[in-house]
Amino acid sequence: MNENWEILSLRGTNGYIEVVEYGCQLSHPDYPGVTDRTVGTVTISPLSEAVATRDTIVAYVKAALGEDRWQDILAFTEQQLSFLFTLEQGDSIDAGQFNEPKPITPAMVDFERDRRIALGFLFEGVHYQSRPEDRENIDGAKSLATDAVTIHNAEPGNLRWQHLVDPSLPDKDFGWIAADNSVTPMDAQTMMRFGYAALNHKQAHIFAARVLKLSDPIPADFATNEAYWP
Repeated sequence: MNENWEILSLRGTNGYIEVVEYGCQLSHPDYPGVTDRTVGTVTISPLSEAVATRDTIVAYVKAALGEDRWQDILAFTEQQLSFLFTLEQGDSIDAGQFNEPKPITPAMVDFERDRRIALGFLFEGVHYQSRPEDRENIDGAKSLATDAVTIHNAEPGNLRWQHLVDPSLPDKDFGWIAADNSVTPMDAQTMMRFGYAALNHKQAHIFAARVLKLSDPIPADFATNEAYWP
């Protein structure tokens, strides 16, 4: 690139992302003949998944470049941001912007809340998955188990309770697949308790996140300090 242009390295960390490499060039196939714009590529190492979002990282890069230099985003992945910006001769970039702590937002807390909810939970010593689709399946099975007990008088120990509710369902022992791919047999009463455990797991994280979002300011270590979470 033009040797008269001074581009300072963006290497540094602000507590959320670490910029491990920065490079730029004067041309891009999508912008032929443009000489007053530069394509920059930042290789990043997110320090927390809660803030490693496209909008957040773009905001950090804009702060380092200056809003007046930013032109457009070209590509974004979990580890790299490619962008278009404008520089003039003798221009420079203040890498120190990356060392300034940025405020934590409620949206970051929500991201961490949802991530932790999806990590799964323990029920009677066994770890189960709790992604959104898992929770939906658990809730449906809990409703079925409730009908088996309250309407069809399914007795404790009866592992074929789902057949009582709907004869079209398989007449075989009911079980739930754990996170390690093992199967835990469950009678209707156990399935009901399992469903409530999944609900409590989600609600506990929702309330923990609410406490964090009401904090002023939100603690900088909200995503890494286990004391804030169930």
